[in-house]
Amino acid sequence: MKKYLMGFFKSVFNKNVQEVIPAVALLDKNTLRVLPPIPDSLVREHAKLGFELQNKSESKFDKIRRIYDFLNLYNNFARTFTVCGKGCSACCKVDVSITKLEAIYIEKNTGRVARRTKKHTRKHKSSCPFLVDNNCSVYDYRPFNCRTLYTLDDPKYCETKESHQLYGASGGAGIKMIYVLKEFSEYMNGNNGTADIRDYFH
Repeated sequence: MKKYLMGFFKSVFNKNVQEVIPAVALLDKNTLRVLPPIPDSLVREHAKLGFELQNKSESKFDKIRRIYDFLNLYNNFARTFTVCGKGCSACCKVDVSITKLEAIYIEKNTGRVARRTKKHTRKHKSSCPFLVDNNCSVYDYRPFNCRTLYTLDDPKYCETKESHQLYGASGGAGIKMIYVLKEFSEYMNGNNGTADIRDYFH
C-alpha cells in the first residue's frame, strides 16, 4: 500500500494562469473558462491526507470520511470558478456509478438499506433515489462521483444534455490530486466492483 500511496506526492499543477473568470459568469459552451491554480494550502492538505490514509488502525469507512472531508475543502475552491448551485439537479438524473463500499457507507450513516441488484444498469433517465425536491437527501454522505462533477459554462446545457464544459467528471479525471483519491477508493473496495446507485437503493 505504501508504494501505491506514493502517487499522492507526484501531482503537478499549472501555476501560470494569467486570468480568472468570476464564478458568476455564465459562458457559452464554446467559450473557454480559464481556471485558477490549485492553492498551495490544498496541495499541503492532500499530502497530509496521503500520510493519514496509511494508518492501518483506521477502518475503510474512516478513510472514506477523510477523503470526503478533503473533497469538501476542494469543493470550496472549485466553487470559485464553477457555476453549480443549490437546487441544480440535472446531474442527479444521469448514471451515478458507486462502489459497494460507498453504498455501505451510505447505509451506515443514513439507515437506507443497500440491496444490490444482479446487474449494473446504465443509461438511466430516472432521478437518483436520494433526490428529494431537487436537493440531495444524503448530501453529507453522497458518493465520490457526485462530489467531483461541476459545470464550467452554463447550467442550461446540463438540462439539454448537450456536450459542454465539465470539470471533475468521472471521479475527477484530469485533476491528478482528485483522481488518485478515486483510485485509492476503488483500491479499498477490492473486488466488489461498482454499480449504479439505483442498483443499490430503490
